[in-house]
Amino acid sequence: MRTDVLGFRPLQQEGNHFRYERGTGHAVACVAVLRLSDEPHGRIAMGTVHHLAWHTEDDVHQLNWHHSLLQYGNDVTPVKNHHDFRSVSFHEPDSVLFEMVTDPPGFSVDEPVEQLGTPLKLPRWREPHRSPIERTVPRLQVPEEHAGSDQIGERAWSICI
Repeated sequence: MRTDVLGFRPLQQEGNHFRYERGTGHAVACVAVLRLSDEPHGRIAMGTVHHLAWHTEDDVHQLNWHHSLLQYGNDVTPVKNHHDFRSVSFHEPDSVLFEMVTDPPGFSVDEPVEQLGTPLKLPRWREPHRSPIERTVPRLQVPEEHAGSDQIGERAWSICI
């Protein structure tokens, strides 16, 4: 299993269960992998993972990743500006979509931290479809002990677009 592209170090293996780690200190990331070589590939559908997002500190680190991924022969997207973060994406050899995502500018770029998750925020290109999206996306009930706290607004939206 190739680990050098993202800099993972093998930690443990038991049969077809593998654990890897990268980074140090507060920036350490651990990944557990269950390898099912003889199983058919899954397909994107309800209940499956669409992609894995990896944190990058800022634009400079992200561009370094972009350059490094290209050197390994990956087909990497240009940097995409999602308004509150930027990303580059690529497929690893087993077709899993990975995304390298920046922290800045952050989710509080257009609303106060206390209101995060309360109004439904859509990317600009989805705004023309707001009404049908709002009709189909379920509203989440926030437990009473968290209502109005800094952790989450009184009501929140659950959506992945």
